[in-house]
Amino acid sequence: MNAEYANIRDLKPGMKNLTLCFIVLEMGRPNKTKEGHEVRTCRVADKSGSINVSMWDEPGQLLQSGDICRLSKGYTSLWKGCLTLYTGKGGEIIKMGEFCLVFSEIPFMSEPNMELIQAQQSKLSEQRSVSPPVQQQLSIQSPNLQEVRIPGSGNGTISAQAPFNGNNRNVQSLLSLPMPPLARNQQQSSTTTSNGHNNGGGRRGSRR
Repeated sequence: MNAEYANIRDLKPGMKNLTLCFIVLEMGRPNKTKEGHEVRTCRVADKSGSINVSMWDEPGQLLQSGDICRLSKGYTSLWKGCLTLYTGKGGEIIKMGEFCLVFSEIPFMSEPNMELIQAQQSKLSEQRSVSPPVQQQLSIQSPNLQEVRIPGSGNGTISAQAPFNGNNRNVQSLLSLPMPPLARNQQQSSTTTSNGHNNGGGRRGSRR
C-alpha cells in the first residue's frame, strides 16, 4: 500500500488529517438525524485491520460492499466507547475500484476498549476539576432605586435595589426578606455588636 496511506491498525483516538485506502465490508442501515441527514456506520478494512466509518448522506447512499475507496482528511474519535473513523471538513470518500484489495478483518479497531474509555473519562474529569467555579448574582432593578448588597451563600452575592425616599424603611423591608443562611448569620452578628455598643454608650453618657 502507498506510504501516504495510514494503516487502520495504527489508528488511535484524536488523530487528524488522515488519508486511508480501504475496502468496504459492510454497509449499516441509515439513521435519520433531526436535521434530516442520513448517517450510516460502515465497516471497512485494509491489510492491517478493520474499523467502523461514519458515513453521512451521499457517500453512504452510493457505496456498497466490495467497493475500494480513498478517504481524505479523516479523523478518529470515540463513539460510545468504540474507535470510529470520520471524514473531516473538506474531506471526501472516493471510490477507486472493486474487489482488488488484500485486507484483514483482524484486529477490529472498533471493538469496545475499556482502556480507551477509562482514559477518556479521566480526561473529562481533569477538565471539570480545573474549570473555575461560576459565581452567580441575583439582580433586581427598577428606576430611582437605592442598591442594597446582601452577602449570599458561597462565593456569590445577592444584589437588590429598593425605592429611596429619604429614609431607610424600604431598605429595612428588603432586608426582612428570607436570606441565605450565611447572610442571616452575618446580620445577627452585626445586630448583636450594634446593640452592645448602644447600651454601652448609654451607660457612659448617664450622670447623676
